[in-house]
Amino acid sequence: MSFAFISWLIFGLAVLLWVVILVVFVIVKIRNAVQRKKYSVKQDGDVSTEYESRGLH
Repeated sequence: MSFAFISWLIFGLAVLLWVVILVVFVIVKIRNAVQRKKYSVKQDGDVSTEYESRGLH
């Protein structure tokens, strides 16, 4: 095992770790968006107010 091989191995593991972190981040973002869309749909007779950036409506 040469030093170059070990350094490439560590570099590859670091890249793999960052890829896993990014994939998990994207999956969580998509799940949150889907859940927000699911819960923002108003049912019949729903009188709750929906928050928007310019105030309550």
